[in-house]
Amino acid sequence: DVQQGVEEAMALPPERFRDKVSGAFRNLNSYVKAAAKDFDNELAPHVGSAAIIFNFCFDAFEAKKMLRKQVMATMGLLVQCPPWAAAFRDSPQLHARVQELPEEDQAAFAVQHEEVAKVVLPGAKEHEEAVAAEATAIKEANDAHVRMSIANFAVAKKISATLAAARGSAEAEADAPEAPVAPDPPAEEVKPEELRELRDARGRAYYVNQQTGASMWRTPQAAATAAAAADDAGPKEVPVYQGGQQVEVYSSSASRWCNGQVTEVTGNEVVSQYNVDGQWMQKKLAADSDLLRPLPPMEPLPVVKGSKVLIYSNSGKAWFPGVVDSLESGADGVPVASVNYKNGEQWFNKKLRTDHSFIRFDEDEAEEAEAAAAPEYYVDQAVEVYSNSGGKWMAGVVMSVTDKVTVNYIGADGQVYQKVMDPVDTLLRVHS
Repeated sequence: DVQQGVEEAMALPPERFRDKVSGAFRNLNSYVKAAAKDFDNELAPHVGSAAIIFNFCFDAFEAKKMLRKQVMATMGLLVQCPPWAAAFRDSPQLHARVQELPEEDQAAFAVQHEEVAKVVLPGAKEHEEAVAAEATAIKEANDAHVRMSIANFAVAKKISATLAAARGSAEAEADAPEAPVAPDPPAEEVKPEELRELRDARGRAYYVNQQTGASMWRTPQAAATAAAAADDAGPKEVPVYQGGQQVEVYSSSASRWCNGQVTEVTGNEVVSQYNVDGQWMQKKLAADSDLLRPLPPMEPLPVVKGSKVLIYSNSGKAWFPGVVDSLESGADGVPVASVNYKNGEQWFNKKLRTDHSFIRFDEDEAEEAEAAAAPEYYVDQAVEVYSNSGGKWMAGVVMSVTDKVTVNYIGADGQVYQKVMDPVDTLLRVHS
């Protein structure tokens, strides 16, 4: 059943992820609950897929606010299985996914397991009291479910063994529990063939060790190659850092890269907090230091004029609601959004690339938009198409329907235009 959950998660097409994720996640939640009766035999053998499932949980959490409690409950069950907890512990890429969440949500996840609590950012501790009741209730419900599942399974095995004994020793032997899972092999250098490249819902590549289930942003070989290339390339381009930016800091004591966050930038000096085995450290480094690097960039956010978004303000040290006022093409093809956002009673304007970590969708608006199912379109139906050039909704009619919707509409200049659109495209709606 757990393997079926893995396959369903991987089968979701990125362009329909938000539309399909609820059903796939509820199935996974059921599979994990069923596995709670015997983690050693039901869940531990699938640890090679741990990073896939953990990333799917984070993707579902970001895509659907209504799944918030279910995701925390499922994650809380998964990390109760020791091999899966170890896979999370050894995955810097998963630690980064936790630290990308709002600090209030980080605090709620931290309640579920000590391995998660070790990697949340310091600011999350300020929200512990606010989330304690809900998060603790989820953890207690998980603990009770595991205890009851184990007890019920033990009774079922005892009954099965008794019946088997009555039928004969041969059947009794067949019904005996499986041998325990062999312990993890000793840690050693990861071989390329042991790694599998996957992508999260934002399109970012990550690599999974199929033996341990741990994940990372870059393969060790790629990191070594990049380091060697940097040595040969001479002077390098100096990254531009900003407060609140997610980074990686190399810890000499731990001999590895650790996830962190920029807390202050003064001239060429960057102050970052980073996590080493559950302990938060602080380091001041030059922006061009080889011990500091940005996390991989995100895919451009698919905003349009009028999209409701959240903007991170360095001065306010918080996220503020805003609206995309206009879009223009960036130098490398990535759109640049001009956003009007409100801090208190004042409105401000900021221009950001749509792949910048300081812009994200307003989750409340996204949830409202996803609450209703995508309309069923049909030929000759009256619809409206949003024109970016005209800046308004234009009347149109459905010409054909397959997995896409072909629409003819009247542009702002009075001419008839045609678009082939996805049924869940936010630029297409039924005529009201």
